[in-house]
Amino acid sequence: MSKESIIFNYDNENGCKFESLIEYAPATGLPEGSLDEIINDGLVVIKNGSVISGEDKWLEFVKKAEANEPAEIRIAHYFTLTGRMAKNLYELTKMDYPIAYFHQLKYDGKNYIYTPLQKVEGSEEKYVFRPDDEYDWEETYKYLKHYTESAPSDTALFNTFDKYVLVNDDTITWEDIWNGMISSEFGAGVKHAEVFNKYDYKDGVDPDEVIPVDI
Repeated sequence: MSKESIIFNYDNENGCKFESLIEYAPATGLPEGSLDEIINDGLVVIKNGSVISGEDKWLEFVKKAEANEPAEIRIAHYFTLTGRMAKNLYELTKMDYPIAYFHQLKYDGKNYIYTPLQKVEGSEEKYVFRPDDEYDWEETYKYLKHYTESAPSDTALFNTFDKYVLVNDDTITWEDIWNGMISSEFGAGVKHAEVFNKYDYKDGVDPDEVIPVDI
C-alpha cells in the first residue's frame, strides 16, 4: 500500500508559523465490475472463502493431478467486508474493499508449486509473476489433500465444507491443521495453503452480508 504526504503551512494567532506533515495511504479497493472481469478472465474465483466460479476447471485440475498428469490453474481469492464489525472500523476500511489475491497452482507430475500473481492492466499477459516486487515467493508442496467436514457446532453458519489444502505430510488431518492455527504455542501451526473452499451455507445465511454495529 503506497503512502502519500501532504504538507500544511499555517500561522497561529500569535504569528508563529507551523508546518504539519500528514501521511496517509490511499484507498486500495478494486473498482466496480472487477469481480465480473476476473470471472470473465477464466480464473477460479473463491469469494469470501467459498467458490463462486470455475469449480469445473478446478475439478479438471484435480483429476489430472490425481492421474499424475502435469496441470496448472489460476485462482483468485476475492474478499469484501463481511460479518459484524464496529461502525468506526467499517468507515475506516470500506474503501479498501473489495480486494483480490491471485495465484497460480502448478502440478509438475511430482510436486505442487504455488506462486503469487500480480494483475497488470494493459499488458498482453494480464496475470504475471513478478520476481522483483515484494511478493517474490514461491512454495512447493508434496500433496493436495481434500477434506470434507460437517459443521463443528449447531451455531455454525454452514452445514458442510469441502477444502483442498496443500501440505507436505500425507497423514495430516484437517483437525491437525485447525488445532495448529488456533494454538497459542509459537510454531505449532502446520505449514499448509488452502487453495479451494466450498461451503454449504444454512438457509437464510448470506456470507457476503456486512453488519456495522455500535461497540
